[in-house]
Amino acid sequence: MNVLIIGNCQAESIAKLIECIGVDVVVSHIQLLPVTMARLRTGELDISVLNAADLDISTLISESDLILLQSGAEIIPLFEQKFTKDSHKIKLQAIW
Repeated sequence: MNVLIIGNCQAESIAKLIECIGVDVVVSHIQLLPVTMARLRTGELDISVLNAADLDISTLISESDLILLQSGAEIIPLFEQKFTKDSHKIKLQAIW
C-alpha cells in the first residue's frame, strides 16, 4: 500500500510511525511549512509545484492508495479541486 502524508512538521514523524507498523506500506510525506500554507492560500503558489523525494505531487497522489491530509480548512478544498479524480483517496482531513 502506498500512503502519502501531507501536513506540517508532524508529517515526517507520522510517516515513520506508519512505516514501522505496516509490513507492505510505502510512505511518502510532504511538509507544508507555514509560509507554504500562506502562499497556497493567496494563490501565490500552485499546489502542483509541491514534491517529495524528487517526485511531483501529481505523481505521488496518483500512485497513492491513501492520502492523509493535515492542513488548515481552507487548504483542503484546494487539493480536492486540483486532484478531483483522486480526491476519494483523502481519508483524513484534520488539523493536528
